[in-house]
Amino acid sequence: MYGRKKSRLTVTAIGMILAFLLLVCAVAYSAVDSYNKKTHIKQYINNALSYTEAQDYSSAVGEYNKALKISSSAYRAEIYRGIIYCYIKDGKTDEAVDCVKLLLARREIKPEAFSEAALMINSADPSSAYRLLQTYIENNGADDPAIQKLIASSESEPVMPQLDMLPGSYVKLSELKFKPDDEHFGHSIYYTTNNEAPNEFSKIYRGGFPIEDSTDLRAVSFNAKAESSQTAVYSFIIDKEMQEKLETLTEDAKKLINETETGVNAGQCSQTAKDRLNASVAAAQEVLGRTNILFMDAENQVDYLTAAQEEFKSRINKDVDGETLHSLTVFADGIYLAVSRSGIANNVTDELSALNEALEQSKAAGDKQDDITAAYHTLYQKLLALNFAGYKAAYKALLISNDCNSYIIYDINGDLIPELILNRGTNNENYFYTYSVEQGETVRIDSDERFADIKRFYAHHDGLLGCSSEDGTGEFRLITFVNNKLEISDVLEEYTTSETLRTSLSPLQVNVPGSTKQIETY
Repeated sequence: MYGRKKSRLTVTAIGMILAFLLLVCAVAYSAVDSYNKKTHIKQYINNALSYTEAQDYSSAVGEYNKALKISSSAYRAEIYRGIIYCYIKDGKTDEAVDCVKLLLARREIKPEAFSEAALMINSADPSSAYRLLQTYIENNGADDPAIQKLIASSESEPVMPQLDMLPGSYVKLSELKFKPDDEHFGHSIYYTTNNEAPNEFSKIYRGGFPIEDSTDLRAVSFNAKAESSQTAVYSFIIDKEMQEKLETLTEDAKKLINETETGVNAGQCSQTAKDRLNASVAAAQEVLGRTNILFMDAENQVDYLTAAQEEFKSRINKDVDGETLHSLTVFADGIYLAVSRSGIANNVTDELSALNEALEQSKAAGDKQDDITAAYHTLYQKLLALNFAGYKAAYKALLISNDCNSYIIYDINGDLIPELILNRGTNNENYFYTYSVEQGETVRIDSDERFADIKRFYAHHDGLLGCSSEDGTGEFRLITFVNNKLEISDVLEEYTTSETLRTSLSPLQVNVPGSTKQIETY
């Protein structure tokens, strides 16, 4: 009997031990599972933040949703905030509104979080944001300070809607937006594009909208008490023909590149020539891919691409005679000697070596007609390569100067070899340089004293526009570079009197002296 009792106690003890072990395992598993979930949630959120930074909002929402499936309450507010933000930035206002509605129905959103989400939606769709506020108040009341602040903002005196872009001349205007206004929450914006005065029966603003033709955009805002602002009027000129012209030129250039083989025979060209035209095509495609395209930007690209195509065609190999080859050889001999003695010789040794080899080949061609074309174009291509390498090396040498504050590189005369503008010294004066392949060095050409006083530069199809003030409201002059001479026009009245023309200009990028990326990639 004692044995049976002992046996029962042993079984009970073993059972208790097993139960304890199972409990320990369950707790451990739960802890590990919880840790793994937290790790995955954080990883998904970090992925979403990376996508958001890269403006890939759709992928960011996907990562947030992955985190949402396994998240605890500790992370849900952060996740929903990210989802709503991405929807707004991606132009999916309806999805953002639905997300907030879902949180309201589930009572999963606190007043501060609701206020933050409502303000995000207000930036794109004020009327929907105000309706969400009404829904929140109906279900949760209006006692919280964050909600009271929204209510006060919605009833504040309305102001004229402000655009987030400047009116003026465009070739494409696919997304026109009004500036977000947190101080006037839920103020509905109504607008017209048919020259009629806007009212509460006009089109309501719910995010970006296109303008197809030249028009005066009129807009008015209403607050929660149905009080209206004054009417804002913005004038836009839409020139579709310029866009079509740039699209046609781009396609023609791509076709020209594809149909021209590389080589030194007649009808062929160098890979360098193709690369440079490809760069011009890429610049044109970048402009064409923009949501909104300024007329000035499209016009400049038309001029640049036209010049680039003509330059490319001039580099397509043609049959040549011995006399032409001799003339080029004499010219190349002079350049070889000049560059080899210049300050940049150490930086272009490969190009000099290739040029010397090409010179020897051209001299050996003699009267062999079959070899003349190949010798001529090999020599010509080496001269071009030396030219490109030469100006890059020479310009970089100028940038290491201690008194170089900033620089701009820009092709003023359309020959595909850019000029350099340096801003130097305590007086922030501008100095203008070009590159001479014959001398193998940079040449300063800025004898006109007015050039030093220019504060900001703008791209222009006829040369370069300079303005006497940083904000673009001063006097404008046209800068040209013809026959190695810098010329500056008198004050251009059209730019000093027209706000539309001034604000449609695209300022050139200013680079710090430590960066040579623009020179390398030009």
